[in-house]
Amino acid sequence: MPKMLDSSATDQNNSQNPILPTLFVVILRYLWPLDAVLALRPKHVDFLSTHYADGTFIVSGPQVPRTGGVILARAKSREDLMAILENDPFYKEGAAEYQVFEFMVNNAIDGFVEYVKP
Repeated sequence: MPKMLDSSATDQNNSQNPILPTLFVVILRYLWPLDAVLALRPKHVDFLSTHYADGTFIVSGPQVPRTGGVILARAKSREDLMAILENDPFYKEGAAEYQVFEFMVNNAIDGFVEYVKP
C-alpha cells in the first residue's frame, strides 16, 4: 500500500486571523511508470469529478515535470480529507503516494474568498 504522509504540524496559537477555513494542499507522487499511471487516469478523473461536484476539490493538475500531481482541497477536517483520498484509484491501486499539507488562508486574490467559502 502506498504511503499517506500526514504533515500535521499546525500552530494552533497563530495570532493571525485566517480569512477562510483551513485548506489543504495534497501532493501526489507517482510510484509507477507514467504509462501505467496514465492507464489508470480515467478512474482517477472520475474520482476527482465526484469531489469537485461535492465542493471538496478546488483545483488540481499534474506536476511539471509529470512526476505526480497537486490538489487544492477544503474539508471539515484532516481526517475527512484523508478518508476521501484513500478512495482515489491512484492510492487504492498503489500508483501514487500522498502528502497532505494543511494551511490557513490569511490573504488571497480578489474573488477567491467568495469562491471557496463553504
